[in-house]
Amino acid sequence: MVVLTFRVLTYLYPFPIDLGTLNLFQPTIYAKDDVFKSLGDLSLNVLLTFWLILFFRQHVRTIHPPVLRKKWQGWLIIGAAGLVMFIAGQFLLDLVRSLVIDSRISYDVTNFFTLNEYSVIGSMSLGFIAISFLFFSQIVNYLLNQLTDFQYKTKYTSLAIVGLIWLAFRYNLPDFSASVVLMLWLLAYVAILDWLETRFGGNSASLPFIMWMLMMTVTTSAVLVYYNNQKELSTRMRVAENLSKQRDPYMETLLNDVGDRLVADPETQAYFRQPTREGRRRLDAMLREKYFARYLNRFNVLFFTYDAEGEILYNTEGVPFNDLQNRIMGNTLSHVLGEDLYYDERSFRDYSYIGKRSSPGRKGRR
Repeated sequence: MVVLTFRVLTYLYPFPIDLGTLNLFQPTIYAKDDVFKSLGDLSLNVLLTFWLILFFRQHVRTIHPPVLRKKWQGWLIIGAAGLVMFIAGQFLLDLVRSLVIDSRISYDVTNFFTLNEYSVIGSMSLGFIAISFLFFSQIVNYLLNQLTDFQYKTKYTSLAIVGLIWLAFRYNLPDFSASVVLMLWLLAYVAILDWLETRFGGNSASLPFIMWMLMMTVTTSAVLVYYNNQKELSTRMRVAENLSKQRDPYMETLLNDVGDRLVADPETQAYFRQPTREGRRRLDAMLREKYFARYLNRFNVLFFTYDAEGEILYNTEGVPFNDLQNRIMGNTLSHVLGEDLYYDERSFRDYSYIGKRSSPGRKGRR
């Protein structure tokens, strides 16, 4: 209780030091919820949980289950113990998933240069999570064996029934398939625990422990690879979604329609009949408010006006008409819609639309 009290104090106060000042306790690296709000908090919680489970494991064989007068009481405790094992397994599975999906930590061992000190700390945390579940499951399994008087068939049947009931409550959840795999794995895992205890219990304890650790290592590695692949797939889907958003056919149709309407606008025609610097300022304000207000939050909208000879008419940026014309006509830009709207993609997040419209004016200005 003293250790847990001190841990709670670290959440409420900067005790014994302000952990938030350390990079390891920054939520920018990893955060799941208010309890696991950083990689450092997760590591501390996992280590404390491991210590508590190890303490109970060393004293579990000195604890004897109470004598139950009614049979249904025994079945109730067996069901509760089995349910606790399933819930703990699901919780740790979600924790591993969060440590991979919700973090900026790389676990891609095939790309060595993406690994850093947080990858090492995260991997150590995963190892302690696996060992903690191993020791916790041994405690629960010992209790189940005592309650069923080592009738393994009765125990497996009870666990299967409890597992099916547990799955029924998770049927509509998005991770239902992972819960099914977890249930099947737990049943096989408990059977292997019993087999190792029966086969090697009277001999050296090192061989069963090595077998347990091998099984947990393989399982943790498989889960890690699976969620790492899920994270990579999700990243690729977001990239593809961003790419698809760059070319928006609906927006291109609107831009083409806007180009036709602004050419016919009386204020536009009046400017080209008598261009002035003040008229150009009013023209920019009118075009932005009347035709391009919906695009201002997505694009940097610029206007360039030239006369019939290609001379600049009070543009704020001195881009020659020939430069734009050569870029359009040099087969470097593709038509989007019609012949006067073009798409220019310079890099992944740097792209633009270039539209060209002609407006008749005095002395051939356009």
